[in-house]
Amino acid sequence: MKRPDSLLFLAPGDVRKARVEPISWMKTCAAFADQGIDVTLVTLRIRMPDAVPRDAIWGHFGVAPVFSVWMLPSALTQSSSKAAFRLWAGVLATAIAVGVMLRATLTGHRPLIYARSLVMMAPVDALRRFVPRSRRPALVFETHVLPVRSNWGLVRRADLVVANSQRLRDDLVSELDLPAERVVCAPLPPYAQIEPTDRVTARSELGLKQDASIICYAGKMFEELNELLLRTGAVLRDRRPPVQLMLVGGNPEILRWTRERITAEGLDGWLTLAGFVPPHQVGVYMSAADVLLFVMLPSQEHFEYCTPAKGLDYQAVGRPIVALDIPLFDEVFGRDGERAIKIARPEPSLLADGIEAALSLGREGQAMSARAQRFAGSRSWEHRVSHVMKSLAELG
Repeated sequence: MKRPDSLLFLAPGDVRKARVEPISWMKTCAAFADQGIDVTLVTLRIRMPDAVPRDAIWGHFGVAPVFSVWMLPSALTQSSSKAAFRLWAGVLATAIAVGVMLRATLTGHRPLIYARSLVMMAPVDALRRFVPRSRRPALVFETHVLPVRSNWGLVRRADLVVANSQRLRDDLVSELDLPAERVVCAPLPPYAQIEPTDRVTARSELGLKQDASIICYAGKMFEELNELLLRTGAVLRDRRPPVQLMLVGGNPEILRWTRERITAEGLDGWLTLAGFVPPHQVGVYMSAADVLLFVMLPSQEHFEYCTPAKGLDYQAVGRPIVALDIPLFDEVFGRDGERAIKIARPEPSLLADGIEAALSLGREGQAMSARAQRFAGSRSWEHRVSHVMKSLAELG
């Protein structure tokens, strides 16, 4: 296919959400823009109490303002139902699609449509079939899960499908009967802008004790996961003082719940809540740690195909990692002990065993961390986008 001059990125939400998801949208758009493409990120405006101000999103996510952002107005709030989200997303995407297809028909302008949402992709798919083939915009769909069967027809009509893992890529080809050349595996790079620093400097900056063994968990928080972390902290307290478990992230509600549980379990002084940290600053907290703890539970969305962002961010820091087993463990962390110590089940005693083993690794811990850093350093958003563009060009 001809290299596009412009690109519309259809994002499944509000870029001002101060959490993980928008980072990949922003990083992908910036990487396309670095290739000389005129990029516009299309995102919904949702009423959220903790939304990042529009003019602050660049600094918040550590991305240069090299592309445009369209924020489509909606009546959605943080508590709106999925049905309401789908309705608004579909209506607004239809308006965008009408304008794009009319312009393509009348002027020949053919932007690349890059969709992360099937709801927003559907109107583009429905309307572009009425555009002469010679003027029809190309359509790329990126997915991190195997779509439900009712959407398989829509996915098949995309010009290119981008998968975040080799396993997902293989399943898309076999389950959806997609031609192999139209499905590309483009693994995700680290999300955060990680600039590792030495422990002493990081701890001084954050006001942390220099003589404690600090175990850091950074990422999504909810009651089931935090309860497991609290129970793990209690095991460590009884086994190996002084050990401090530091949790980075969380919204006000889960942080309030966790503080109450810390007090109830007598973990004050043993477990620290850093709270939510802007993505570009999280590397300082992880650099302050002796061990990084990765925990993802089967109840979490996308568990089966997930290649978690934090798993990659952790590896970029250069600290020993203790990671709970996930279906794609080998794709993310390599074999057990290659770039992380694998824990088979979400049990506090097993996680504590892994943490104690990591603290005792010595030179092997340094070697494991070095392997992880090399792996993380081999991935970049620019390389990922180049791979996608190359695959698109090869379709002819």
